Amino acid sequence: MELKGINSCQTPLINNSKIITSSTDIISNIWCPSSFDNEPYLLVSLSNLTYITRFNIKTISSNIYYYLEYTRDNIINQYTIWRSYRLLNNKQENILLDPPIIVKYIRLNIKQMTINSCFQLEFFGCIFTDGVVSYSMLQGNNQFEDDTYDGQYNIKHRYLYDGLGQLSDGQTGPDDHEDPHGFQWVGWRKPRSIKHNHSIEILFKFDTLRNFSRITIHANNYYPKKIYVFRSVIIEFINNNNNSSSLITYNHQHDDQFEMARPIMIDLKYHIASQLKIHLYFHGNWILISEITFDSFIVSTNLTIPQQQQQQQQQQQQRSQSIHFSMNNIIICISTIIIILIFVLIISLIRCRFNKSLNNKKTYFTPIHNHSESLASTTSSEIDIGSTHHRYATIGSTHPYLIYTNGNISSSHYSKLMSTTSLLRSPSKSLQYHIEGVCGNSSYSTQRLFTFDLNQNQFIPSHKINIKHRIHNRHQILGGGEICHGELQVNQSLIPITIRRLLPNASIQSKISFFNEISLLTLLCHPNIIHAYGFCSEPSISLLIESSDISTIDLYKYLQNYKQEQPMETNLYTTTVFFATQISSALTYLESLHIYHRDIAARNCLISIDLNIKLHDLAMCNEIYADDYVLVTVGDEIQTRRPIRWCAWETICLNRFTSKSDVFSFGVLLWEILTMAERPHSLFDDEQVLFNLRNSNHCLIIPSYADDLMDLILSCWNKCDYDRPSFYQLNHLLSQKQQQQQLLTIKSDNYQQID
Repeated sequence: MELKGINSCQTPLINNSKIITSSTDIISNIWCPSSFDNEPYLLVSLSNLTYITRFNIKTISSNIYYYLEYTRDNIINQYTIWRSYRLLNNKQENILLDPPIIVKYIRLNIKQMTINSCFQLEFFGCIFTDGVVSYSMLQGNNQFEDDTYDGQYNIKHRYLYDGLGQLSDGQTGPDDHEDPHGFQWVGWRKPRSIKHNHSIEILFKFDTLRNFSRITIHANNYYPKKIYVFRSVIIEFINNNNNSSSLITYNHQHDDQFEMARPIMIDLKYHIASQLKIHLYFHGNWILISEITFDSFIVSTNLTIPQQQQQQQQQQQQRSQSIHFSMNNIIICISTIIIILIFVLIISLIRCRFNKSLNNKKTYFTPIHNHSESLASTTSSEIDIGSTHHRYATIGSTHPYLIYTNGNISSSHYSKLMSTTSLLRSPSKSLQYHIEGVCGNSSYSTQRLFTFDLNQNQFIPSHKINIKHRIHNRHQILGGGEICHGELQVNQSLIPITIRRLLPNASIQSKISFFNEISLLTLLCHPNIIHAYGFCSEPSISLLIESSDISTIDLYKYLQNYKQEQPMETNLYTTTVFFATQISSALTYLESLHIYHRDIAARNCLISIDLNIKLHDLAMCNEIYADDYVLVTVGDEIQTRRPIRWCAWETICLNRFTSKSDVFSFGVLLWEILTMAERPHSLFDDEQVLFNLRNSNHCLIIPSYADDLMDLILSCWNKCDYDRPSFYQLNHLLSQKQQQQQLLTIKSDNYQQID
């Protein structure tokens, strides 16, 4: 998805572009037009469609005037129509083009200059990968017109064509269209004489034939003013012959709970076209759109669409001919399958024996709770039958993450991997300094784009929820939400849940933050991460999360309990590897999605009766761990709570959170397990810890029996974040160590049997 802000799109362009001048050549970005040149110009030919965000020109002369022209045509000739930007003067050296312009060729024309003038030039921008060269549509109504459109305008029919404007400038509009920056919205009002099935048509033309995977429409949903996201969208795919080859229809769920603007992502199923026509159908009185972007790639134009169809028919014929096997081949295949099945059965029996021997050996600590009563077991199929989205986590002893895809069941350690894109909604600048969420928990951070579809698979009716008590958090800074414990009724069972609830008086920024949190957590699915069951909208928006019960305890308390028993050092090492492998698996999953936990510690790991660990984020609102979070000043004198004894230096000094800052905290978590939940830097007070952090001093003594883990832990604490390993690397190393431990245990058992 292409969302280019001016600040994030600042690559110098001239050195990597072809330059054509009217007279003399440009040398080291310096151009000295000939004094005999009546109409001097400099033409920059870019290799691709490009955002131009800034223009820098320096000259000694004070009497100079120039203007910019550009075109998006692939080839320029005497018939090329140039679009003029504006007349500029030499009073400004650094000129921001806001909004940016999308060009293939850009030309600097000198209108007036003194003799022997020289210019130092540079254009700044970045590649525009969407490939849109123009869109055509009805002009917006009233104050919601497309003011930056650079194409033609038919005044009689109020129709825009052959140009680009606000829908492709990389800038999204605010929630409130009456905001001073509300000009970023283009809007249409439904005619009062038409009650149903009225739509707005927008035709997009692209630079060449493309394969489309997704369209993202940034729409407004300010329902207090009768502005809703469109009811449905019909997308036509048009090929080079201007023939509509196929259609896709998308229906959007009505939302009168969240008034925030949002990106609507629609799967285009890899259709091939050179033009797209979208029909937006009204749900309310208005439709407001601020940005439409496309995910696509260029396809070869050597084959026309009919030729591709003919080629597909030939391939199908070849497939049908290949089906006729001889009887001998069938017999060989069946025999091979039988042999493989026998081999798999033998391996399964061997593994069962090995697992039994491991359990008898008791390599790891025994669980704290040994309750005989069985917990209520509820499968995902009982709650969410036939859904292609995993909305409910399974509770019970069975493996909970069997996901349904097109009717088939598959077990996936990394379920729901999604492509990387941009940020869903940027929180306010003040909120970006806090790791605390609006409900008081520590919140995840991400640079990804998630959409939130209010469909019935996620919705949980309020009568199935029983709120038992509220968690009081005296140290909460942001406010706007609260956390409660309760129960969710599923069939005849009651499942413990944690309820994160938005308060009625929450600010718009708190609503945006909570909206982001729901969007993120409802999409996560991993066996070592606490999951969201869904949301409820009554009496206020609530997010329902998998909760701890009598059979679970957090890892800090677990370690404190067994510290009194003085376990053997061998068991400590083996347990550390066992737990660390699970936690690093969860963090590898988050890393693959570019999501940062920001509060990794033993207190944020829940351990179940079967020693399965799940990562969560509620320790920050637990009074027991209040002393682990210290009030610090970051950024523009903003005070926020941070777990400083687990933090990397860049998170305090630069307010920069990445997967590598999570790696640093993971190293401290490993140290916690090895030391049986000792407090990091326990000999220093908070001020001394902060002083050491700001001076990049970090010293924790690793126990001698963990020499095999020393290099791994120390690598997590490297000063430069790019020198720290990734979670993928850490999980790979820890998995290898765990396998080695299992092999040693098996060999030891075998020796005992021989004796």
